[in-house]
Amino acid sequence: MKKIIAILAAAMSILAVASCGSKEHKYTETELLLVDKNWAPDVNANLQSSNEAFESSTGISSDIQLGGDVKTIGDFLSGKYFFGKDTEDPSILVYSITTGKGLLSATTGAGRWEMSADGKTLFLTPYDYEAGAYAETPTRCEIVELTADKLVWKEEGSRVTKTFVAE
Repeated sequence: MKKIIAILAAAMSILAVASCGSKEHKYTETELLLVDKNWAPDVNANLQSSNEAFESSTGISSDIQLGGDVKTIGDFLSGKYFFGKDTEDPSILVYSITTGKGLLSATTGAGRWEMSADGKTLFLTPYDYEAGAYAETPTRCEIVELTADKLVWKEEGSRVTKTFVAE
């Protein structure tokens, strides 16, 4: 009898764990600003941030800005982020990085993401295609600004901010 009770308890535990994993994630208000749109890097804003970090560490100033065809090429080669839910398991939040446009686009990265409860930190855990697994440690990104049109983050340990605009 004890064996039957133990087996039933184990089966119920497995069912409980399995059913918890498949609940659809409910987005917070902050997450809603982030999801279901392409976030394209603002190449000139990112160059400006790099210039400022370089100047603060070396004392040498530069004001590099891209324009015309060079900016078009820079925009084309920059990776766009897309944040959403896994289509097979809507309890998992996923992102992809796409480079290029239209027929000349390719997914160059993907992973899982989550946001801190206060909405001020974004955790990106990339998928390593060679290893066939997710990275052990996520990249921690402090959200500097997030609106419906603009996303700015600073990766942990970096002095440079990354700016994205919604497309």
